[in-house]
Amino acid sequence: MSRFARARRPRARIAVLATTMLASGVVLSPVITAQASPIVGIDQLDVAPNWRDVPRQETVTAVGPTGYVHETEGAGGQLEWTDFADPAKSVPLGYGKGFLPFAESGTGGRWLYVQRGIGSHYLRDLTTGTERTLDMPRDAGYRGLLGDTLLFQRYASAEDLSTTTGYYLRSAGDPAAAPVPVTGWPADADLHHARLAAGDASVAVIRFGRTGATQPYDYTDLGVVDLSTGQLTVLDAPTPTGSVLVAPVAVGPDRIAWVDRNRTVHVRQRSALAGPEQTRVLPEGLGTDRIGLVGDWILAVGDASGTDAALNRPLVALHPDGRSQTLLGKAEAELTQITGGGAAVVGGTSSSDWSLFKAVPAKDGGAPVLEKLRRLEPLRPRRGPALHPGAEHPSGQRLLRPDAASGRAGAHRSSAAGVGGRGDEGTGRQHAAVRQRGRPYGLSGP
Repeated sequence: MSRFARARRPRARIAVLATTMLASGVVLSPVITAQASPIVGIDQLDVAPNWRDVPRQETVTAVGPTGYVHETEGAGGQLEWTDFADPAKSVPLGYGKGFLPFAESGTGGRWLYVQRGIGSHYLRDLTTGTERTLDMPRDAGYRGLLGDTLLFQRYASAEDLSTTTGYYLRSAGDPAAAPVPVTGWPADADLHHARLAAGDASVAVIRFGRTGATQPYDYTDLGVVDLSTGQLTVLDAPTPTGSVLVAPVAVGPDRIAWVDRNRTVHVRQRSALAGPEQTRVLPEGLGTDRIGLVGDWILAVGDASGTDAALNRPLVALHPDGRSQTLLGKAEAELTQITGGGAAVVGGTSSSDWSLFKAVPAKDGGAPVLEKLRRLEPLRPRRGPALHPGAEHPSGQRLLRPDAASGRAGAHRSSAAGVGGRGDEGTGRQHAAVRQRGRPYGLSGP
């Protein structure tokens, strides 16, 4: 006997009964009418087609005038660049990143860093669509691509990766050009644990501490590097130590901002880094992991957690004069500064209304306004019987919880915090991701 025989027999009886009643002029109730619908197979029943109401997670790391770099839930953990006008022009940038350090793939300019496997590094020119090999020196590690400039961390030797001797810059467009050393470090700067935190096509901002500190990631200073000369300007700017790879630092066209350990945002003019500043205390309920700059306004997101965090995390604009305005009621955790002005954020009203937005200055001097750059398709409902997470589907596959399958609930932030809390060893996936880029980032061994 078929394993579906008992399931089909009651439906067959209902269908016969329904036919008889219709012939007799009896009106059927909606329940019976629904049950009398043709049944092709048990596995094709959409018992609970909308069990996933959490938006598709979209982690954005860079936005340019023609496209953006992102990792989309459901894409197999692949980082890619997508063209706004023609999504078919998307370029895969590599798999298994585990975490997304600032400017790893670029900052939205002409060039993209592409990794097609362990030891395979390329630079892609978005204006021509061509790629060339990026040679990785054995005594240095790649740290980021800011506009047309590559940042490298230099180690004592190819055999000694436990000591950092400095940083230097290389041209993405002219590989034959001589490297430019980053100069101006304090004598007691802890170079080994320094981290690229923010920047654009003309400056890089590096967080660092001092040797002899009780904690290796006790970031007490910001170093603003002029990418045309390599000269570093030091700012006395202690920042929260809760995360290593995510920093509450933002660089706008004419300003730089950071959050200190007392939740105060400091804003200074880039043309007068040692000059006067504006400040604004972040209200309770807003996170200190990330901030954005849009004109005179500071952007911050709510401090939410859980599988539905994006649905409970607002995007708020704050002005140094005390004004504030909620721009979005629901948003992802990332705030991505856009070279040339503005900041990008993903959010919306529900899982079916989720988009990538660009926050730009308002013409009347008011709070920033949001421009929609691209709508994000929601996750399609699963077909098949509604099984509880962890149960086995009739196909033999085990269903994962939405948060387990996608790494939601702030995967980026929790990964970074995990690294910072364990002296940069992190998880095995994170460790492998660091080593894939050629050299460990501040690790104590090869």
